[in-house]
Amino acid sequence: MTLGRVVVMGCGLIGGSIVKRLRERGGAASLAAVDRAEVLAAAAPLLDEGAEPDTEAVTRLLARADLVVLAMPLDAIAAALPQVLDRISPNAVVTDCGSVKRPVIARAVGHARRDRFVPAHPMAGRETGGFEMALPALFEGRRWYVVPEAGAVDARARVVELIGALGAIAVEVDAEHHDRAMAYVSHAPHLIASALVDVAEVAGASANAGPGFEDMTRIAGGPPSIWCDILAANHANVAQALDDVITQLVGMRDELAAHADERGLQKSLSLLTRVRRIRGK
Repeated sequence: MTLGRVVVMGCGLIGGSIVKRLRERGGAASLAAVDRAEVLAAAAPLLDEGAEPDTEAVTRLLARADLVVLAMPLDAIAAALPQVLDRISPNAVVTDCGSVKRPVIARAVGHARRDRFVPAHPMAGRETGGFEMALPALFEGRRWYVVPEAGAVDARARVVELIGALGAIAVEVDAEHHDRAMAYVSHAPHLIASALVDVAEVAGASANAGPGFEDMTRIAGGPPSIWCDILAANHANVAQALDDVITQLVGMRDELAAHADERGLQKSLSLLTRVRRIRGK
């Protein structure tokens, strides 16, 4: 089965990886993208069509599309969604890749084509973005969350088909649970990694860092503007996640301060063991 005419809006790391995978493996009757001229120039060998934002060419692409993927920064997704729904054909499907779901879903509430929108989010990425960093195998074996209470049955089926074509695994999750989980496994860790980098730099220890520190702080990279949008959109959940981490760290600190002998240190390190014990691993 073909995905039909696919339009990817935003050809950075995520959108670019979608384009590269679909072109490499097939599955789309035609493949188009919307982005700045320089990005389209880089992606041109893989595309059947391209259009720059806010042009009549975008309107024409959307009118003919069977599936539209919004792969821009979170604020841009939320801003574009109503207009995209306005311009698609009645049977077309729109999905997104934003890492916070509730603010995006809110933008479609009350729209006449609300049931053509399927909120989603791939659990894949790299510390640096851009089309040049995109990889056809970026999504291989990764979870791709789909919000089940949104979108018509046939629209959800089309998005699940896309996810399979990209090598990912579709997992249903409600929006509230998704956003809370992302605070703990993605958004707060980004801030924690950034804090570790800052503290090491102030302490004059950065030059002594080894692979372990590099692994822990790799996710501190990424465009600040993109992360500001994400953190603002999920601020309450992220604040709670940070509170929980701070509580753990304070407990560890107090144990270390109270037990400087070897036996006491073993007790303190047992806290770390409990933190690492995830699903019996």
